[in-house]
Amino acid sequence: MSEIIRHGRVRRGYIGIGTATVSVPRRIALRLDIEQEKGASISAIEPNGPAWESGLMTRDIILRVDDKIVSGADDLMRNLSADVIGRVVAFDVLRRSELKRFWVGPKERRAA
Repeated sequence: MSEIIRHGRVRRGYIGIGTATVSVPRRIALRLDIEQEKGASISAIEPNGPAWESGLMTRDIILRVDDKIVSGADDLMRNLSADVIGRVVAFDVLRRSELKRFWVGPKERRAA
C-alpha cells in the first residue's frame, strides 16, 4: 500500500495553521534578492501545534518548505505531503523584512 494514499485518502502533513496567498512586498523582495512574487501568509496559528512550537507566527510569509518554493496556500498544502510527516523540515519565511528559517515537524492530518 502506498505511503501517500492510505484507506482511500491522500495523506497530508499537519502543522496547525491557516494561510492565505499574498504578494511578497516588492521593496523587501528587491532588498533581499527574493525572486518569487507570492507566498503563503500565516493568518491563524493553533496553540501548541507544530508551527507554534517551532516559533512561526501570524503574518509570517512562508516562501519555502523543505527547499521547495511555496507561492501560495495551495503550494503549501502540496508541499505538506506524506513524505514530510514525522520529519523535521525547514520552513523559510519572511518575517517583517527579514528572511528566517524555522524547523517544523509536521504530523499526520487526522481524518475529519
